Amino acid sequence: MSFPHLSDTELAAIKAYDVVNDRGTGCRRAVFVVDGQGQLRHVNRAYNVNEPDQYQAILDSLAQL
Repeated sequence: MSFPHLSDTELAAIKAYDVVNDRGTGCRRAVFVVDGQGQLRHVNRAYNVNEPDQYQAILDSLAQL
């Protein structure tokens, strides 16, 4: 699977999605599930891979698409 990448040197997207890291220099780990119409269906702005409930919430939201 491939998808486009971008460089956000001005941090505009990072700020718009409210995921600026504590140092203000980049983004913190976050997950957004977007449906085919561009609507946000799941948002976690502080994703932690060590918390199974968090990735289960992602899988649940994907199952509803």
